[in-house]
Parts: sequence; structure tokens; C-alpha cells
Amino acid sequence: MKVAFVQRGLAYYVSEISSAIARAGHDVLFVHREENEDFTGSGGPDKNAEYRELFDPRIKLRFVSIKDRNFLAGMPHHLRAVAEMKWVIHRFRPDLIHLQDETDYRIFAAVSLPFPRVPIVVTVHDAALHPGYKPSRTAFIRQWLRNIAAQIIVHGEEIKRQLVSQGIPDDKVNICPLGAHVFTRRWITGDTEGSDRNVLFFGRILEYKGLDYLIKAAPLVWEKVPQARFVIAGQGPDWPRCKALITNPEGFIIRHENIPDPEVTRLFEQAAVVVLPYVEGSGSGVLSIAIALGKPAIVTNVGSLPEYIDQWKTGVVVPPRDEKALAEAIIRLLSDDQLRESIGKNAYRMATDGELSWDRIAQKTIKVYEKALRMKPT
Repeated sequence: MKVAFVQRGLAYYVSEISSAIARAGHDVLFVHREENEDFTGSGGPDKNAEYRELFDPRIKLRFVSIKDRNFLAGMPHHLRAVAEMKWVIHRFRPDLIHLQDETDYRIFAAVSLPFPRVPIVVTVHDAALHPGYKPSRTAFIRQWLRNIAAQIIVHGEEIKRQLVSQGIPDDKVNICPLGAHVFTRRWITGDTEGSDRNVLFFGRILEYKGLDYLIKAAPLVWEKVPQARFVIAGQGPDWPRCKALITNPEGFIIRHENIPDPEVTRLFEQAAVVVLPYVEGSGSGVLSIAIALGKPAIVTNVGSLPEYIDQWKTGVVVPPRDEKALAEAIIRLLSDDQLRESIGKNAYRMATDGELSWDRIAQKTIKVYEKALRMKPT
């Protein structure tokens, strides 16, 4: 089977699923924008060179310049980008095109207009916008792609339920889990300083991430585990509000910055517990990193997050907006080295050869492709 991945974002996810599809013996083309703002890398001068290293060498990689320019003033550039993508895809002659939930009109024009007979599979990571996000002017493209897709992939039962409630046919929506981000293991250093006391919050700081509840939980944790340290690593518009809630700055380590990938791995290595105190959500790449690196994670019961957790075996689920329950879970994990180690090992196995390994997920994805190929594209 010949599969073309075409996209501009979600760099890490697509590098792992496309590589797994290639390892399964299929011919894979990957077309991505040259200006790769979604990949951090080590912070070196050539991000694309680093990005290429994440892919299976059998994949055909093509980078296209797709710059964010004014629609009318940048029309010559936009037309060149569309023409280049069309030509690359046409020469490859795919049996199927796999997209993410895309809103870029140039990618939409490149994949939907010249290939009406080629089935399109779309992975939907979020059924709806998270609170705090504003819909883009091209958001209609996302809905259009969902409508014309032969099949849709989501990462959990709850996300499927949301899509079906929006009118997408049930038999069109397929569940393939979000795999563990094992690419982070390439930067493991063995530096575990603080891994008996550090509580890590990592990622973009938005209101729906619930960082304020973790900050409120901190004093409750210190009553039982005074040596605990709360590491907040990331940037975002909700940081000023959350920062104002901190009453004991000595108990926090703040990394309010864009963090290179090797340093991200180090932050997780040095964490005793990773906390996702979200008040709303679907899935999470942060949880995927924690699982890949064998770190116990505490998640809230929102979206599809609890679907990835076997309670107190591969992680912990607590109610959202409940700093007391969150603090109790943190205290129990920080106070029990054997429990932390057991949960971490179980999570690591799940990522390596369990249900969240990319080779297993690739087999499920290939079945979705086969289902799409049996259908007449709309």
C-alpha cells in the first residue's frame, strides 16, 4: 500500500505513526512544511535535519515552503506551494492520503482537489476547540475534511462519542490510541536528581490545563511531604493568573520558556510524578511522554485521558477541579517508592511492547486504511 502523509503540524505524532507504517512494509511519502514550527529539537541551527532523524529511513521525505503570508499579497507563494505539493503527491501516486485535522487551505487545495478518487483518512485529535482557543478563519476546512474523509481516526472512546454527537457517522470513526512518545528516549541521560520529590507540570499553560488546581494542592502536599518541589515548565497566556496564586515560591521551580527536546526528556527523568490537572481535554502528548519514559502520571477524569490509565497500576485518575484529591494522590506516590517504581515499569512496558507501542497502533491504523480503500471516496 502507498500512503501519503501531508501536513504542517503535529510533527512528533506523525513521525512515529508514519515510521511504524513503513516498518510494517508499506510505501510511505511524508510531505511537511519546511518552516517546522511544531518541532523544537535541540535548539540547533538545522531543525529539519534533526527532524529527519526521527523517521524510518525508508520513508520518502519532502519539505515544502509554506509560509504564513497575507492571503492576497502572498498569492504567488501560496500557488507555488500548492503546485509543488500536488506534483510531489502526483508523482508518488498514493493509494491513500492520511491527514491530521488540518485547517491550512493550501494543504486542503493540494490534497482534495486533484485527487478526488484517492481516499482520505483524517486523524482528529480534538473533537472541539479547547476553552481559550479562538476558531481560525479557515476552521471550516476542518469540518469539510471530516465530511469528505473516507474514514476518521480518533484516540479514544470519549473523542469518538463527541464526534458522533456532532453528526459524524459512527461507522466512520475508528479508535486508534495515541502511542507513547518513545522518540524522547533518545535524549535520556540518566540524570535522575530530584526524581524522589519533583512534581512536574509540563506544557502550554492555558486555563483548561488546570495548573491553578495544582498550585492550590501544593500546600496540602507540603503538610505531609515537605521536601516536595513543584516544577512548572512551559509558557502560555494563563501563566500570570496562575503565578499570582503561588504563596511559597521557594517550593516551586519555574521554567517559563520554550524548552528544547533534550531538556524536556531531562525534566521528565528528574520527575517523581507527572501531573495533568486538566479541567477539560481529550488526549495529551504530555501523558504520552510520561508513559514512554516510565513515569507515573496523575490525570483528571476528562476526555479520553482516563482510558489510558489502569488505576494505581499504570497511573492515577482523580476528579477534575479537586485540589484535595489531587494532593492526596501526589502524597501517596511521593511517599511510596515501590508504588512509583511499579507504576513506572508498567507504563514503560505498555509503551514498549504493549497497546501503546507504535507497531501495534500501526496494525490498527492499516485496518482503517483497508476499510477506507473498500469505500468509494465522497
